[in-house]
Amino acid sequence: MVPRRLPLLLLTFLAACTASHLQPVDRSGTLQRSPYAAAIAARPSRCPADAFARLKHNAVPGTRHTLVPGTTPTVLVLCGVGPRTVVRGWRVRRLVHQLNGLKQAPNGVEFACPLDMGPTYALYFDYANGDVLLVTVDASGCRFAANGRRSSWTDGHVLGRIRNLLATA
Repeated sequence: MVPRRLPLLLLTFLAACTASHLQPVDRSGTLQRSPYAAAIAARPSRCPADAFARLKHNAVPGTRHTLVPGTTPTVLVLCGVGPRTVVRGWRVRRLVHQLNGLKQAPNGVEFACPLDMGPTYALYFDYANGDVLLVTVDASGCRFAANGRRSSWTDGHVLGRIRNLLATA
């Protein structure tokens, strides 16, 4: 009888020892006690009244080739309808992937956008090196997503994701 209980006892002991060292994961996709995620400040600290006056030129390299370039930012500050929303982890990566997959709008062409009733969402992507990238997303009219150097046509999937992030924060 003792040999049959030994594996069960050993397994229970092992599970009890390792369970105390696991870090719980919250619904936002980041580790609750992760020093790396907490070290990156969520900037801006308040949503500016005019997003376009706040960051006129994005200094992040690669903005001519993709909406959200380089290594994936780890923090997103989302300004739109309602209060400022901070998003971290896999939700940021998913939105970056969707934005970078949008079809580029032609350069040097002026558009007469019908029924531009807003809102325009301001997405501030915070990088680990301190850079902040502003991407604006228009919810109506021509529905552009732009970083100041590149514009793309946004779609219902991106707008739906942004609205979900605002609603679940």
